[in-house]
Amino acid sequence: MKEPSPESLQKAGMVIVEVAYDIFDQCGSPDDFCIQHCDGCDCIIFGGLNRLIYRPMQGFWPDRSYCSQRFLSNWDRLYGSTSNEKRD
Repeated sequence: MKEPSPESLQKAGMVIVEVAYDIFDQCGSPDDFCIQHCDGCDCIIFGGLNRLIYRPMQGFWPDRSYCSQRFLSNWDRLYGSTSNEKRD
């Protein structure tokens, strides 16, 4: 397998960031979007008050201990119940 180019990696990263922003927007908190933490390729945490976790092998899920009820209600309505969310 060929190593991805820096340009390809940058584009992939932008897709992840854009999807995260769209989730914040759809969950009613676009102004809360930010990149809270990024430790390379293993985990990215988005948001201030509301926290959205991304891991490449698991996808996105909210950290329910940091999210507002409004954000969580919108998440549940849009993306389903918590029973299939991934945990650390």
